[in-house]
Amino acid sequence: MAEWGVYNFEYDMQDDRGNLTPWKAYIAAGGHEEAKIELFRVVGSNIKITTTGKTCRLDAISNELRKVIVESSQPKKRGPGRPSKVEIPADVKG
Repeated sequence: MAEWGVYNFEYDMQDDRGNLTPWKAYIAAGGHEEAKIELFRVVGSNIKITTTGKTCRLDAISNELRKVIVESSQPKKRGPGRPSKVEIPADVKG
């Protein structure tokens, strides 16, 4: 059974000038590894996670959020140059 929850990540990401800048993300997912993969999908794999953990359990989502999730998960036509799959760093794959 999935451990539905909100997982927090503090990470460093390099900006255009090569400076590391700190960022935070909160991701709802069915487990920590799933949340980590989603983080890499959203921001890319060129980050360094400094702190991570489960913030809280996820008991429910609103109907409005459910609608947004369903609509955003519908297949979309891929444009030129858009990647067909996400590359996950080797240390995340396990």
